[in-house]
Amino acid sequence: DSVWHTFNNHRLLSSAVLSDALKLKSDTLNLVYYTITATVFKGDKKEEHSANITLLSEIIPKQLTIKTGAAYPHNNTNFTEGFFFNNGMVYESSGLNGNSFICRYKLGSVKPERLTTLPNEYFGEGSILFNNKLIQLTWKNGVGVVYDATNLKHIKAFRIGGEDWGLTYTGTNVIMSDGTHRVFYLDTANYAPIKFCEVYDNKVRVVYLNELE
Repeated sequence: DSVWHTFNNHRLLSSAVLSDALKLKSDTLNLVYYTITATVFKGDKKEEHSANITLLSEIIPKQLTIKTGAAYPHNNTNFTEGFFFNNGMVYESSGLNGNSFICRYKLGSVKPERLTTLPNEYFGEGSILFNNKLIQLTWKNGVGVVYDATNLKHIKAFRIGGEDWGLTYTGTNVIMSDGTHRVFYLDTANYAPIKFCEVYDNKVRVVYLNELE
């Protein structure tokens, strides 16, 4: 006789007869999973049917082109995982178990003026400069490391869990990738994950997210 729809357990404003199509405005919704449930009434009986949907972006990714402005020497024995430039200095974190480190050197040089190694069991990953500290992730150890940005001395370690890949700082948020289609926002006081968002293009989820800018 009639059907009621709920959207993520929220009742839609109107009921519809069985022949009606359900239309939703999606421009104000986040790109995320949703569950639509239809409760069908016929006489004194009812049935429920649910379907999961994923809202995709309407933005079609564009392939960008780049132009080399200048070239500088680089130590090609480094297993580069994190790399950024600040005030004339290059900060680089390098991976591989037994050979992971974080260092700083002048642009154009390959000789670090400061270098701090990680314990052999750690595989260094992405890094950022944040509040006069360097934060470096490790791959499968579930541990992040904090250094003094001036002398690169170890300050403390913190636990995240899972795999940790890329890291960036937006001026407000510390954001981390873990190689999936999710990026995580970290608490700027203790670096604990506080929320995440999922990345999709106009067709599918975008996995293996790593480098972040």
